[in-house]
Amino acid sequence: MRAILCGVTAALILLSVGYGCSRMRKSESAFKRVPEAKMDEPQLEQMRRAIAARDAMASQLLAELTKTLNEHGPAGSIHVCRDIAPALAAHTSKKYDVAIGRTSFCLRNPFNTPPDWAQPYVLERRADPVFLTNADGEMAALLPIVTKPMCVACHGPKDQIAEPVLAALKEEYPADEATGFEPGDLRGWFWVEVPPVDEP
Repeated sequence: MRAILCGVTAALILLSVGYGCSRMRKSESAFKRVPEAKMDEPQLEQMRRAIAARDAMASQLLAELTKTLNEHGPAGSIHVCRDIAPALAAHTSKKYDVAIGRTSFCLRNPFNTPPDWAQPYVLERRADPVFLTNADGEMAALLPIVTKPMCVACHGPKDQIAEPVLAALKEEYPADEATGFEPGDLRGWFWVEVPPVDEP
């Protein structure tokens, strides 16, 4: 059933429009994948900045989740991804001069739809990092998120999720599709958009 629902989501992703103002408004055809081995120095700098921004947001989000899980349990931690993650993304975007967010092929938060350029790779469920550039010198990165053991308390198979957590999810996310995952599964991605590097 999860595969069917995720397939429906994937189809809807292709029809979705109207992303946030912070995202690059480029068509997916404007970006071409570039392997690290073929990157020039400005592109390598952009790649490093994208990874640093991802690492910063991921570590802060993990710290918040761990703290809240220990203090309030899984049901009391759902608000971290809903409320705190967007604030962390905004802070990270400003600090690293990028745009950053999270997305998946099975969404919990409907506001986490992928940017246009990421859609083909989300549909493919690419498990390796993807870096793309365009003629304007911008870089886009899609960096995988792997399901951790702590994540299955809210994202695992429904028959293994505690009833209070299921009730909280139903209340906060009536159209939730983000269950059925096991540790080690591809859960989704961080997407990062990096502006051109200023020439010296």
